Amino acid sequence: MIRVPYGISNFEMLSTEDYYFVDKTHFIAVLESQVTKYHFFLRPRKFGKSLWISILTYYYGIQHKEKFAEIFGKYEIGKNPTKRANTYLILTFDCSGINTETKKSTYDGFFAKIQAGIYEFFEEYVSFFTKSQIKKIEAADSPENMLSELLRVFISKKEKLYILIDEYDHFANELLAFDFQGFKNSVSKNGFVRKFYEVIKTGTRDGTVGAFFATGVSPITLDSMTSGFNIARNISLEVAFHDMLGFTEAEVLAILKGMNLPEKNIPALLDDVRRWYDGYIFNKEAENHLYNPNMTLYFAFKYAIAGKYPAEWIDVNIASDYNKIRKQFEIESSSTHNWDMLRELLKNGHVLANITQQFSFDKTFGQEDLISMLFYLGMLTLAKGGLERDMFKIPNLVIKGLYFNYFADVLMRQANIHVDIADIKTDYEKMIFEDNPRYLLKWVELTLAGLSNRDKVGFDEKYVKSIFCAYLALGRSYYLDSEREVSQKYTDILLLERPPYEVPQNYLFELKYLPKSQAVQLATLVENTKTQLKGYLQTPEIQAIPKLSPWVIVIVGIELKVLERA
Repeated sequence: MIRVPYGISNFEMLSTEDYYFVDKTHFIAVLESQVTKYHFFLRPRKFGKSLWISILTYYYGIQHKEKFAEIFGKYEIGKNPTKRANTYLILTFDCSGINTETKKSTYDGFFAKIQAGIYEFFEEYVSFFTKSQIKKIEAADSPENMLSELLRVFISKKEKLYILIDEYDHFANELLAFDFQGFKNSVSKNGFVRKFYEVIKTGTRDGTVGAFFATGVSPITLDSMTSGFNIARNISLEVAFHDMLGFTEAEVLAILKGMNLPEKNIPALLDDVRRWYDGYIFNKEAENHLYNPNMTLYFAFKYAIAGKYPAEWIDVNIASDYNKIRKQFEIESSSTHNWDMLRELLKNGHVLANITQQFSFDKTFGQEDLISMLFYLGMLTLAKGGLERDMFKIPNLVIKGLYFNYFADVLMRQANIHVDIADIKTDYEKMIFEDNPRYLLKWVELTLAGLSNRDKVGFDEKYVKSIFCAYLALGRSYYLDSEREVSQKYTDILLLERPPYEVPQNYLFELKYLPKSQAVQLATLVENTKTQLKGYLQTPEIQAIPKLSPWVIVIVGIELKVLERA
């Protein structure tokens, strides 16, 4: 059985201790083939960026030359190394984990990160410095001056530096969410971050910095933050680098096959992993859609240990990371347009926008910027469709669940429902054990009643369905599958057993909505819905679902009028 490298971001450890590695090393040669040597690469959180920084460190660092064959020999780049292998001094900075509570803590935290990277550089390359040079560098009173003093040492030396920055935008994104003015001060023309990047640009000009690679999540700070380093190229959306991070389906299948599972179990496992972790597309011309690597490895790691599905489909650290992202941008805040966009997304499954490739704070942060931001964060992905604008959809069920959980929270606040979530989960359990969705539908009624007191709510069938889905998504023993295609038709809502949990029944809900003014159409609508549901029940796809409990649901105005088991 393969050793699953979940949580490992040190490439030497991964390689020499025989962990399984999805070989992406050929992209090193692709990077070198580019005209530029200075690159930014953006991907959502937990997408393998830190491991890639580690790969570049071991590949290019002169100190790792003697171990090159041991570390890279079995991988593609080791069999076909480039001329630049092990030819650089590596200077690495990690900008995550900075305390942004105050202006001082932000500056001190950034300075500390720069100091940490430079002190590590001293330890690795101490023979390149005199004691007086080290002392002068350490005495520098700012991040940019400290880096400037370091680079000055190498102006007359033949060795070049390769600067690697992991999570370049992490602290800036924090600032943007909680202290907009602090963000602008940090990255403005006179801000300490921009001054730092200006020093790097000077280093490329005088020959001390031979190459540069930085990872991050979004380009929201690229315009302001790196105006002083405008020679770097953002390659994140280029099709040539689409598969550099993230797993293709073939790579995920190889992981599952390497786990010594019975061959007959693999198709069902792959189907579930695809449903939960797949779906990321960063360029519509890309041949592959990508799986989130961290989530996929979490599943493989847990399954390898226990021989069964994990109780939670994402690890708690990933969940909290995404939850923090959602709160960070406060979709429901003062802008009703942002709330309308979220509502539209959950109603229709997609939204339209042009991708913002570089944000500017000289203009208002609009709805298209928000959609683009969610795309970079991994909360939306590109989809087929759209002419003048790109179409975006939710990539997979994990992310859809996070949206619906957030949607439920906002709905309850807007409807003035003050309740402990445990009360809703109690009703969820009653629905399961008594096989009656009325217990959750009462929360839909309460929500509709509360929202109806607000002006211009605009209830329609899709919106009411999305409210019901928001409450259904609060459970963990089912997964929610809405608008599934069956025999060229689309079911409303499927609520299906999620391993390792065992439930008494699965659900198929056909939910219809009528405005109160159209209540006279109720009888006809009910009969048509029953006919529609019977049609679904005769399809092979639905007949293959065991323990199925099908229901007709009709809401008129703000009241549940029909609830019948078919």
